[in-house]
Amino acid sequence: MSDEQLPEGLIPLAPEFPDFALTPDGMDVYRVVPAKRGRRAGEVYRLTAHKHPRGLRYYVCMNPAEGKRKRVSFEALQRLVTNRIKKSDEAVGQSDEET
Repeated sequence: MSDEQLPEGLIPLAPEFPDFALTPDGMDVYRVVPAKRGRRAGEVYRLTAHKHPRGLRYYVCMNPAEGKRKRVSFEALQRLVTNRIKKSDEAVGQSDEET
């Protein structure tokens, strides 16, 4: 991905998935912290979505902080980011009311 630029406004998935970020439209997941070993070591890249064998949901294989592979659906990642944004908006709203 050396010639390709990362999309603007990537949303980090930390603390659950600290090495990954989601695009604002929720359609792509990028590994923004390069892996230290493996086939794609040292690269920043977009993860490839796979169709789950038992259904129509798309998922990505990610390595969470524990270091184990995990299948995560795009819907779950979108919910994770949406809930975090709602919580931060509520916290900002509460701090505005206090001042």
